[in-house]
Amino acid sequence: MRRETQKKPLRNVVFALLIILILINPSSSFGLTLDEKNTISKLETKVAKGYSGKFCNAIGIGLSKESAIRLSIVENIKPKFNPSLWLDLTLSGKSEIEKIDELSLIDTIVVNISKECGYPIGLKSKNDIQEFKEYFLSIKKEII
Repeated sequence: MRRETQKKPLRNVVFALLIILILINPSSSFGLTLDEKNTISKLETKVAKGYSGKFCNAIGIGLSKESAIRLSIVENIKPKFNPSLWLDLTLSGKSEIEKIDELSLIDTIVVNISKECGYPIGLKSKNDIQEFKEYFLSIKKEII
């Protein structure tokens, strides 16, 4: 009986401390901090540039859309094959790269492609870009 009454005040103190920590610094209490979000955003941009750069280069040398997508996916499946990520991989390891949201990454890739080489492959409207995104996703799912 005595131990049970001793646990309640301790539980109350721990609970009160948690409430105070959450109120003082809510961003570190839940999910990612702003620095982590910025790091992930920068990494997402680098990864997306790897995909879009390889895709547009493949289109530039005359490959079809499907072949260019397959090439860019295969060459970017493993981050260690993207030289722009080597420093990030060395400093933070693969863990930061694994935090990138896949759908957000695909959106960034498609936007980059539409800006860099979208006109020659017919990405002229939002509908064209959405269709291309779905096509890209379907090929990526098939490969992985």
